[in-house]
Amino acid sequence: RKKIKALIKEKYIMPYSLKTAVIDMNFKRTRILLPILSLYGIFFFLFTIFFAPPTINKYYHLAYYSVTFFISIITYGFTIILKNKIGKMNQIIKNGPMYFVLFCLFVISDVAFFLEDASSSALLSLFCLIVIILAVLYIEPIVFFIAGFFIGSPVITKFFMQGDTLSVVNFIILFFIFDAISLFRWGALKQEILHEKFITRQKEQLEKEIELASVLQQNFYK
Repeated sequence: RKKIKALIKEKYIMPYSLKTAVIDMNFKRTRILLPILSLYGIFFFLFTIFFAPPTINKYYHLAYYSVTFFISIITYGFTIILKNKIGKMNQIIKNGPMYFVLFCLFVISDVAFFLEDASSSALLSLFCLIVIILAVLYIEPIVFFIAGFFIGSPVITKFFMQGDTLSVVNFIILFFIFDAISLFRWGALKQEILHEKFITRQKEQLEKEIELASVLQQNFYK
């Protein structure tokens, strides 16, 4: 047990001093992603108006992309406010806009899953959102697990109501696969940050030694 605890602590428990670096990275990436998300919303809003086939519920899709656009714009405004007003001691609050927009996007995907006739497309968008989060943002595994549980529960409930046991099993297996990916990625991120800090310290030490050698050399010639 001690070995397992030590292994988990070494690989997956990230100290707060390292988490601040993760928070800064997420804050910067969120500020880049939000304008892209707003462009996505406005593009498909216009696309739905002019090119949507008559077989789909146009008003529902317009509402879907409108909400996506406005959420991204509002959240981007919050990131600008936080960037200017929050100091290093309150960096944990910087995660607020990211978690807010992700929560809204997951809720929209869940609502789409219940309202759309072709629920498979809504489910696909939900999984695409999860994959993008894993690929781009650094979400702590325990947060990813809890959020996935509460957001995935309505999907599982609908599958149960439809009597689709196979889809329930597939969804649960994929959920745990994504959780494992999140855990391993978090561990790799911790090692990466530690390595970068070690390299930075080594460079600083080397620069000091070179500076000291230069001073000694100048004094020797004098």
